[in-house]
Amino acid sequence: MYIAISGNGVMGQLVRKALEADPSLQFGGCVGPGDFPALSALPSIPSGIIDFSHPDCLNGIYDYVLEQTEVGHTIPVVIATTGYSETQVDQIHELARRVPVVFSSNFSPGVTILTRVLRELSPLMSDWDIEIVETHHNRKLDAPSGTALTLAKALNRPV
Repeated sequence: MYIAISGNGVMGQLVRKALEADPSLQFGGCVGPGDFPALSALPSIPSGIIDFSHPDCLNGIYDYVLEQTEVGHTIPVVIATTGYSETQVDQIHELARRVPVVFSSNFSPGVTILTRVLRELSPLMSDWDIEIVETHHNRKLDAPSGTALTLAKALNRPV
């Protein structure tokens, strides 16, 4: 299986190492803005794309995947990038109507469970004063993080 990674940051590199360690998988290259080649420059059509890049890369991923769909190649996409506008989220949902898409701000099982619990408890805490405080490594680009925004949304609170 030939996988392309969009994004060459911390998570992109971790996924790359995992792909390279599995002999049944073939790493297709990191792509992204600026100094990385476009998806169309990959040596062949990937079986899937894992996106840990930047919201600015969405149009390129969207266009490439739909172009490949038109010629008979369905490319599933995992989108783990955060910071999308509402228009971009709508674009991701449109893409998901055409190809398999997994879209999440955080893939940790613990955060998934916490988000679900917060949605259930939120109506019971409507008059509570809740603050989300987060700490990250010094290379974290988005603040508040996509995880913090997801938790705030689960609580139906602004960040």
